[in-house]
Amino acid sequence: MKLVLAIVCLVVVLAVPVPAAAQDRGFIRGMVGATMVTESGVTFGAAAGMKVNPNLQIFGEFGRMQNVLPSSVLEEVEVASAQVANARSGKASSTASASANYGLLGVRRNNRKVGDAQVFVEGGAGAARVESTLEASIRGSETLQGDI
Repeated sequence: MKLVLAIVCLVVVLAVPVPAAAQDRGFIRGMVGATMVTESGVTFGAAAGMKVNPNLQIFGEFGRMQNVLPSSVLEEVEVASAQVANARSGKASSTASASANYGLLGVRRNNRKVGDAQVFVEGGAGAARVESTLEASIRGSETLQGDI
């Protein structure tokens, strides 16, 4: 609960507008957010970029996302562990989770200003490393007990 409260406070602080300042050479920014897939989790990262010329920027973004396991995968894990437990006349419990570290490099081309807004096109490529964990146990079976 304390972690959720800290995250909410951080998001509120980061959502407060800051007066605009000239970004002649580049930028550095931090990001905090939430993932809401099977369970809620935290995502955080940092980005940095620089101007190549007045209309072209290059940037990089790196971060971590927690709880990115799709709900369909979690359902498959629960069904498979229940089938094994039923075949052994036991009860199953299972948990699965996944988190990801990611990186992205890209280019932004500023086109024209429309009033106070800047029209731009942005593209990039990146990669992620996903780490997953799976735990399953069977209880109450005469032939098989414990973790599987």
